[in-house]
Amino acid sequence: MSVFLPKVCARARTEVVVSSVLVTLTMAAFILFFVENYTNSQNVLSRFIPGTGAERVFYNLIFAVFMFGSFTYQASRLSFFWNLRKRARIAQENLQNFKQAGPGAAPAVEILVPSYREEVHVIWQTLMSAALTDYPHRRIVLLLDNPPNPADVAERDLLLASRAQVDLINDMLAPIATRFSEMVGSLRRDDAKGLLDLTAAVETIAGLHAEAAEWLDNIAVRVESGAFSCPDDHTRKFFVESILREPANEHRRRAAELRHTPKDAHQIGAEVEYLSTRFKADVALFERKQFANLSHAPTKAANLNSYLSIMGRRLVVKSGPKGLELFDQAKGGDLLQSELLEPPDAKYVVILDADSFLLRDYVTHMVAAMEGPGNERAAVMQTPYTAIPDTPHILERTAGATTDIYYYVTEGMGFARSGFWVGASATIRKQALLDIVTYHQERGYVLPVYIQDTTVIEDTGATIDLIRRSWSVENYPARLSYSSTPSDFGALVVQRRRWANGGLIILPNLLAHLLKRWPTPRHLFEAALRIHYLIMPACISISMLLMLVYPFDFKRVSSWIYVTLPPYLYLVCRDLKHTGYRRSDILRAYALFLVLLPVVLTGVKNSILQLLFGIKAQFGRTPKIEHRTAIPLTCTAAILALFGWSVSIFHADVVRGDGFHAVFALSNVLALGYGLVAMIGLKEIAQDFAHATSATAVALWRKLVPNYGRRRPEPIVVSGGALLQFVPAEQAPPLQATGPSESGGLVTVLRHNANTLRRSTSLGSIGLPSVANVPLQPSDEASVQKDSRQGRGRWYAG
Repeated sequence: MSVFLPKVCARARTEVVVSSVLVTLTMAAFILFFVENYTNSQNVLSRFIPGTGAERVFYNLIFAVFMFGSFTYQASRLSFFWNLRKRARIAQENLQNFKQAGPGAAPAVEILVPSYREEVHVIWQTLMSAALTDYPHRRIVLLLDNPPNPADVAERDLLLASRAQVDLINDMLAPIATRFSEMVGSLRRDDAKGLLDLTAAVETIAGLHAEAAEWLDNIAVRVESGAFSCPDDHTRKFFVESILREPANEHRRRAAELRHTPKDAHQIGAEVEYLSTRFKADVALFERKQFANLSHAPTKAANLNSYLSIMGRRLVVKSGPKGLELFDQAKGGDLLQSELLEPPDAKYVVILDADSFLLRDYVTHMVAAMEGPGNERAAVMQTPYTAIPDTPHILERTAGATTDIYYYVTEGMGFARSGFWVGASATIRKQALLDIVTYHQERGYVLPVYIQDTTVIEDTGATIDLIRRSWSVENYPARLSYSSTPSDFGALVVQRRRWANGGLIILPNLLAHLLKRWPTPRHLFEAALRIHYLIMPACISISMLLMLVYPFDFKRVSSWIYVTLPPYLYLVCRDLKHTGYRRSDILRAYALFLVLLPVVLTGVKNSILQLLFGIKAQFGRTPKIEHRTAIPLTCTAAILALFGWSVSIFHADVVRGDGFHAVFALSNVLALGYGLVAMIGLKEIAQDFAHATSATAVALWRKLVPNYGRRRPEPIVVSGGALLQFVPAEQAPPLQATGPSESGGLVTVLRHNANTLRRSTSLGSIGLPSVANVPLQPSDEASVQKDSRQGRGRWYAG
């Protein structure tokens, strides 16, 4: 039961009482404010609402926005604690029933990891966390979306190193997986012949558990020593402790239990089945941009759609005028004359961002819940976004607090049947995606679209498509996945600007769906939560901007408005404390909110532009500066302008003696100043300005003198023009494309011709190898220039 938030369950009843009292107080204050302002006396508006009629309208709208946000926060939180104990009990029952059914009843699962220009250690850690999950029928596919024709040497090095991670992990897992398979096979043969000695079998199985623990501990030691390019930070610490050492300790515990507690034949059989697949994980690589007739749209959704469209099909690769293309294999076709691709199908798909980790039992819990009674129409099962804990950096800690604080809210929305798919990690029923598929044309091809890429928040858009077809998005009452939080402000700008763009675009589809439903109390509550989720980034940001730039006269405001604020702040501080943060982090969160205000407003502006003119925003990464992401100068200028304006408003308040508003203005000055110094950094601002000035000068010079000083990118050299596959010589497959392998028919390797590059040494675990004198360790500063050219590199289907 420990995984099902036991401490939170223990205080659920208390939280229900607290939330009920405070939400009642908040609503009562709002009603009194409304009554006093609109039904009391004829002069009440002029007495309590400052300024002109337009000012009164804006003030009331601003108050309504903050009031709506406070209500939905408290109501979602109440929904979470009201339903938590029941949800945890059901989840535990489903898990027990699923485990009792045995590995044979477990459906196939594909874990898809879309990656675009991620750092090598990020890819390795994510793939390893997925490979070490203890679900029996799992397969992991890295959907690498880097440009296949690198524009420069740094891009090429990053591409090759990213590809090599797949084989690196497979080579690490292969020996122990083979060892376990041989030992388990021996036990099964003895059992079939009636020669199985239970005492000896128990000792063998206990020994395998001990061996698994030692193997995981050895990997942990190597990671701690700097292997696999993992930097020495809190992310590495979390990876070592949660992904490696905790499972190692569990193996040791099971070994001790086997040796000291008698086991019957059924229990021994369950242990044998578990160990037979513990390290048996096929890690594969797929690059959609190798094929002309798959989508090349620069979005995460297009990357996922491309692979989803080929799952469960038997395809051949042919070269045409546009490049390599995939075709369904004709019956009776000659395989030796074509390259074969046969990606397996799966009932469930786990979509995992390349900067996230899965805990060991994530997949088992998710599938058990999806397979449980009552969840037949569950399209998505997820644990909400949770930041990797214990970062020493103020910005990263504060950004993590602003996401973790909404854990109760997002879970509560899911419990109220109002949840949205959160894209960091989620388990998807593939049938649900097939049910919402549409088709569109791209470069002359008709392509299936399962996850719409109308906006850059594709998970939110897919949620609307799913609920319109009577599918649901469910939240699981446990923390089983964790995601990295951007460690520098430039990277955070990219993330939060993406999050803010799209809600307004999706809103019309949501409203059209809600208007078709009968307005029952449950449907109205669901509508309020869903609408809040989509519009709050825009509404809160615009409202706060108006309060910052316009000096509302707070002295003439009805005092009931201030009664609505303390309950919300109290609950936020309470949740911060119980989520592992300090109550004082609410002040840093406010500072971060203000410095991110221009970023969110930029996302809102892009949404409005797309609604009006169909101009779709593209969020690429900005260049790196000394291992951090540069901040756009427009963003920095806007933050500095807000700071300067707040200073001027504070000065004007002091001059005219408006002490009440001066306190508000001073708090904004201090928050923005703290954000500029502690979260962004004055040195970093100067570096970004110098970098932008230099880049502008270089771009202007290249326009004037196009060919001066330009260096042609080095090609990726492959012997005989073969597509790369990094494997030891003794494990290299035959020279022509082959059919399904004995291990399950999951692995098929494409080659453009019969010449295959084979390496005579195994991949190292610390230093990456080189091919044709090309280092596979990426340069420190990888270019992020967009490469629209299409070309051939290497791809690997299994």
